[in-house]
Amino acid sequence: MKTTLLLFISLLFAFGMKAQSFNLNLPGYAALSNGDTVTVVSTDNDVTFSVIFWVNNSTNDGKYVKVRKTVLSEVSSTVNYFCWGNCYNPSTYTSIDSLLIAGKGVEKGFTCDYESHGHPGKTTIRYTFFDINNSTDTVAVVVEFIAGSGVGINIAAQAKTPTAWPNPAGQILNVEYNHSGTQPAIFEIRNIIGQVVKQQNMSFGANKYQIALDELPNGIYFYQVQSNGKKTEARKLIIQH
Repeated sequence: MKTTLLLFISLLFAFGMKAQSFNLNLPGYAALSNGDTVTVVSTDNDVTFSVIFWVNNSTNDGKYVKVRKTVLSEVSSTVNYFCWGNCYNPSTYTSIDSLLIAGKGVEKGFTCDYESHGHPGKTTIRYTFFDINNSTDTVAVVVEFIAGSGVGINIAAQAKTPTAWPNPAGQILNVEYNHSGTQPAIFEIRNIIGQVVKQQNMSFGANKYQIALDELPNGIYFYQVQSNGKKTEARKLIIQH
């Protein structure tokens, strides 16, 4: 399975809504307006997307926030889910957990995920973040997941993504990687805010590794391989001891 991610930010005020206490960021790309559309595109039919959004509380008061997903259109036999405190199964549309975002604080733990399972087309989902004590105090973003578009750059073809299991992982992560480059490769695990928390050198050829995870706390992480000046696309890793 390949993971390819191209982002297009459509600055459209799709719902005529006005942000109140909250605003959103797409890390590394842009601040978003309430109701903006973000499009992720892959040339592959079989693709996994994982998109991170940061939720900012612009007030001085702490807010308990939940997330609600609304599927606007969906390709049959694909899978989508999201993480907010916990990672929920595809049948969950409103998070069970409400997370406290401190005054002037930011919550960096939201991801939305999409698996095409070989089915091309566009799935469109709106994610709405709301104050549980004031359901009209919201901010929303629409995400278009497009697989097999035939456009864009096939980033995943530049470097083969390692195979890693189990996921969720406990004490040990098994990794298989065929390193055919001319320079050493490094397997990296990053936390939700992009900090490298684990590294391991990888030798040439087809090799299997065991990565100890016992020193890493439970949570959501991302793994990738860096080699020959290129990085594979990051894939989500959940650690549950």
